[in-house]
Amino acid sequence: MFVNVEKELFDFKNKVQKNARRNIKKKSSSRSLQQSVKGSVKKTKKGFEVPFEMLEYGMYVDQGVKGKGGKKADGTSWKLKKVTTKSFRYKKKKPPIKVFDKWIVKSGGKMVPRNEKKQFTSRRSLKFALQKHVFHTGLKTTLFFTRPFERQLKILQKNLYDAFGKDILKLL
Repeated sequence: MFVNVEKELFDFKNKVQKNARRNIKKKSSSRSLQQSVKGSVKKTKKGFEVPFEMLEYGMYVDQGVKGKGGKKADGTSWKLKKVTTKSFRYKKKKPPIKVFDKWIVKSGGKMVPRNEKKQFTSRRSLKFALQKHVFHTGLKTTLFFTRPFERQLKILQKNLYDAFGKDILKLL
């Protein structure tokens, strides 16, 4: 019945999904997050819905997480990452250590520092150091999903108006 409206909604979903995936590819090495960004167009009793989904931590990567802050062992303050929303913040619970293990493996050992004797730091020590760093400094806001969604939503409003008009003319 509303063929043109449905076509515009599918176009909106595809563009948001494509741009969000491209953005996360630039910002993160997480292929699983990139592949998890999906949308769909559903017909309902009241009209249409266009829900989007992704892995849970995608929200944190998109919106950012405010760090705890505080002082380092040497007395200097932690430098907090820029976070534009106040939705997420570290209070007491630190990020899971297992994500840093995967990140260290993906980096191929490029990030592994050496001690005074030129020995590599153990992976276990590095994971805890990264966990502590992220807990205190936070995660920077990327808006990898929010920006393409809002940009396409503005375009959709105009396109839906035109598509609805075409569908009404077809009905008459």
